[in-house]
Amino acid sequence: MRRLLTLIIFIVLSLIYYFLKFEEFETTKTILTVASFLFAIFTGFFISRQGRRYNNIRATIANFDGDVSALYRIFGHAGAKIKDEAAAIIKSHYDVILKNHAWDYQFTHKSETITKLHTLVDNEKFQSKKWLTRPAMSALNSLQKGRKQMVVLQLERVPAFQWILIIVLCCIMLITLAFLPSLYPIFFALLKGAFGTAIVIVLVMLYEFDRLRFFEGVIGEKSARDVLDIVKGKK
Repeated sequence: MRRLLTLIIFIVLSLIYYFLKFEEFETTKTILTVASFLFAIFTGFFISRQGRRYNNIRATIANFDGDVSALYRIFGHAGAKIKDEAAAIIKSHYDVILKNHAWDYQFTHKSETITKLHTLVDNEKFQSKKWLTRPAMSALNSLQKGRKQMVVLQLERVPAFQWILIIVLCCIMLITLAFLPSLYPIFFALLKGAFGTAIVIVLVMLYEFDRLRFFEGVIGEKSARDVLDIVKGKK
C-alpha cells in the first residue's frame, strides 16, 4: 500500500512539474534552501519525539499485559470459579481492543476492568488465602500506574499549530521547485518529482508515527493476543 502511494505521488508530481513551469526569480534557491533547512529540523525533531513515544507506549502496554497475565495466574490459585470470572473480565477487555483495532479503547471509553479485578481480590474466598493478597494488590497497583502512563502518552501528539507550520513549509518547497530551471524537461521533472515525493513521504511518516500506525498491525495487538491465549489455556 505504501509503495503504491509513493509511486502515485511520484507520478503526479512529475507530471505537474513537467507541464507546470514558471520563470525563476532571484531568491528562488534561497527560499528553497531556508524552507528545506527548517523543514528538516522540525520534522526530524517531531519524528524523533513520536518515535520515542511509540516505544514508550509499546513498553508500557507490554508491562500492563504482563501484569494482567500474572494476575490471572494468581487468581488460578484461588479456585476455578474465581479464575473463570477473571478470565471473563480479561477476555472482555482485550476482545474490545482487538475488535476496534484501538489499543487505547479502554481509556478513551468507560472501562471497569481494573475495578472488576479489584472486586475479585476483595472476594472472601480470595481473601482467605492471605499469601495471594499481596502479589495481587501489587499487580493491580501496577495496572493502575500503567493505565495512567498510557493515558498521558496517548495525548502527546503533534499539536495542530505545529502541523500547520510543517505543512506550510512543505507547500513552500513544493511550489518553489516549479520555479527552478529545467535544462532537460523530462529528466528535471522526474528529479523534482522524486524530491517532492520525499518531502510528502516525510509528512506521511510523521502522521503515521503520530497516530501510532508506522509499523504493520495495531500497536499492542500481538501482546493482547498472547494474553488471550494464556487465558484460553493455549499457553
